[in-house]
Parts: sequence; structure tokens; C-alpha cells
Amino acid sequence: MKIIKELLFLFFVSIVILSVACSLAGNTYAYYQHPSDIQAITSTPTLNGNYQTILPLIYFYPLGDVFYVSPNGNDKYPGTFSLPWKTLGKAASMVNPGDIVYIRGGVYQEVVEFSSSGTSKAPIKILAYFGERPIIDGNNYTLPNEYGGALLNISGNYNYVSGLEVRYSSYLGVLVEGTHSIANRIDSNHNLHSGMRIAGDYSIIEYSHVWSNDMQNYNGQNPSGDSTALTASRQPNYAIIRNNMVYGNWGIGLSTYEANGTIIEDNVVFDNYANNIYLSDVTNILFQRNFIYATGNMIGGEQIGIQVNDEVSNPPSANITIINNIVYNTNRNLACYKGSTRKMTNVLIANNTFVNSSGESNVIIVDGISFYNVFFVNNIIQQVDELPIILLPTDHPGLTFANNLWSKLPPNSAKGEGDLIGNPVFAETGNPYTPEWFVLTSLSPAIDKAQSLPEVIMDYFGNIREAPPDIGANEYFSP
Repeated sequence: MKIIKELLFLFFVSIVILSVACSLAGNTYAYYQHPSDIQAITSTPTLNGNYQTILPLIYFYPLGDVFYVSPNGNDKYPGTFSLPWKTLGKAASMVNPGDIVYIRGGVYQEVVEFSSSGTSKAPIKILAYFGERPIIDGNNYTLPNEYGGALLNISGNYNYVSGLEVRYSSYLGVLVEGTHSIANRIDSNHNLHSGMRIAGDYSIIEYSHVWSNDMQNYNGQNPSGDSTALTASRQPNYAIIRNNMVYGNWGIGLSTYEANGTIIEDNVVFDNYANNIYLSDVTNILFQRNFIYATGNMIGGEQIGIQVNDEVSNPPSANITIINNIVYNTNRNLACYKGSTRKMTNVLIANNTFVNSSGESNVIIVDGISFYNVFFVNNIIQQVDELPIILLPTDHPGLTFANNLWSKLPPNSAKGEGDLIGNPVFAETGNPYTPEWFVLTSLSPAIDKAQSLPEVIMDYFGNIREAPPDIGANEYFSP
């Protein structure tokens, strides 16, 4: 028995190494897909870091039993490789801490809830079988049959789910409702409302593609719906959303609202109909190293870059850190609107790069907000056409501007100590839908002109900033 376990261990190590190597290869993804309207992206921006998490071997080594599910199986079988179960529901009813469920490729038209809990040392793993693609399908929006339900509900604690596609839900694709659970490498698309949502404490959605959701508003036919494709919302604590691609959704792209302690980092978010990013009714939020843009392929909608709001003040928004992000060509790259409390408290917007809004203004901060300890510092704001570079109230006590690089003269109310006016001189390598386009060159006036901030130790690419640091999302390093 010991020899068998050792052989299994070596087998799983080799699989992990192989899967990481394969993850570095490029892919082609369909987006904006409708049954009668199929387009494709043939090249997509590279996510920060590898496309797959390097997980502890606990996630691959079987601490408990190993089960299999296949469309060709039978729920009366024992769930072995040669005699697999047929439904995910059967697997969900059988798993215990430390178990692994391998799901074979094919389509599963069922609503499934993994409600059993693992432990920190023995999580439950629900994994796509190696090299195969299992699909949970809502049967043309007929599943689930109750409003607000999810096709895949991870309600148990310490569950790790990876490698599935979830599509055509009548409401929500994936709900991570348990605590300390992870949804990894999920492709959630064509759901009638939201694609993926975290509602449980300390849970994670990572390395997933979330696209063509909020289909109830396809082509802007029902903009009042305004669902979010990927979100941590409705009272989760310390959720993490990282290294995902969120694009071509017909509502909001990525959001956190009515939440505490959310970290949103290293995501690529583009071409979403309403807002690409929506932060509202949140406390203690870190939003960093995200690349947000619009290509012009999505027609209609507001397509705002980052919107900061306080819609219902549950809780009142406070302690928000927005650093090292790149926003390009959206309709208002940064928009701060007044909500029910009409105030912003303890907000740091620093070392971001905002380039060429397509509508109204590059940055807009509406009148009627009271500011308490709000700082807009070390940002690059470039607007090369006739649109305003920033719109904001004439008088704004509590809101401080400093060490920003503006491509043209801002209004007096946005001027601050250490400001610069000029061309940031980006490298413009490749195309503007990649973050490398916005790397600074040796001629940039932004070099060594930023304030040193304890919150901003690294840049967009994860490089340690030098002293004195540079303005904007990227630190310049000489060849």
C-alpha cells in the first residue's frame, strides 16, 4: 500500500508540472457570443503571472477517496474510473474531507450544489479530468428553475473546484457561498444574469474567464438588469478575485459591493457594457494591478473604466486603496459619483495610469461629495484630444492632489504640489491593448518624480519600486 501511495504521489507531481507547462501556451477565446453572433479574439492580453496557480500538492495528492463522474456513467456504479457515476449531484452527495472527484469531459445538464465541507488540511477537490472539458449547462436557460439560483453552488467550506465550464444558467453561473473555498480556471459564459459570485468569507475566484454574461441585456435590450459578471458581494469578508479575464459582458464586468476586505488584483477587464469596474458600499478594499480598457467592439452602454460609488451605504464606503492600475480608452477612465452618504472616506488613488477616455472626461469627480482623507497622487493622466482631462468641483476640502503627471494643464482645483505637465512618453510596444504599451521610456518626465508611499512598494508588473519612485503604474528600469 505504501508503494502504491508513493507511485501515486509521483504521478500527481508529474501532472502538476505538465499542467503548468501547458498553461503557458496561448489560447483563442470566443466572446460576445450569441447563438447567431459568434466572434473571436485571436490574441488576448497576458495576465500578470502564470495562467495557473502553483498550488500545494495537497490539492492534487489524494488524502481521501478518488471518485469519477462521466456522462456515460451510472449513479448506481461505485464511482471508480471504470465504473463512474453519471451525475455531479451523486458525487456531491458522497464526498468527504480529502476526497477528489474527477469529472470527465462532456455536458452535464443539472443544477449541482457541493455542500459538504473539507478542512484546511483535507479540502475537497472537484477537478476536471486531465485534458478534458466538463461543461455544466443550463439547457437553454431552463436551469435552475428558481429565480436567483446558481447552476453550480459551492456552499461547503474548503472546497476547491477547477477546470469546469458553466453556461446558459437561467440566473447565476457559479456561486461560491462557502468559506475558504476556491473556484479556479472556470469558464463562465452565456448566463442570463451573473457569471460568478463570491458570497462566502475568505473565498477566492482566480484564473477564470468570465464572458458574455448578463445575456438578458444582450445588445442593450434590458439595461435595467445590470448584473455583474464577476463579483464579491452581499456581505462577504476578505474575498479575493485575482488573475481573471472579464470581457464582453452585457452588464457590469467586475465588482465588489456590500463587502469588507476584498482584494481585487491582476485581472484583465475590457469591453463590458455598463461599468468595467464597480466599487460600492465597501470597506477595507485593495484594488491593484488591474488592466482595464475598451476596444470599441462592444457597442452601446456606458463602458466606464473604474466607478467608485456608495449606492446604499450598507456599509458606508471607507478605506479604499486603488493603486498600480492601467485604464485605457474607456468612457470616463475613473468616475467618482455620490451615493446615499455623499462622502468619500480614507481613499487612496495612487500610481495609476489613466489614458485617453472616449467620453465626457478622463477623470470625473462629481459635485456634492464630502471628502475625508482622500488622496489622488502619483497618477499619469493623459488625454490627447479635446476632452477635459478632469472634471471636479471647484472647492473640495479633504481631497488632496499631488505629484500627478498631466498631459495637459488641469483646472486649478486639480493642481497639486509636485505636479508635472507633459507627455509621459510610453514605450508603445505591441498594441495599446497590452500593458507593455504603457511602460515608461528613459525620456519620460515621470521618472523619479513620485512620492514614496508605504502602500505602493511594487509596480503593475510586480517589480520593486526604486527610490525615488516613478509616477504611474509602471516603474522604469534602465536596460
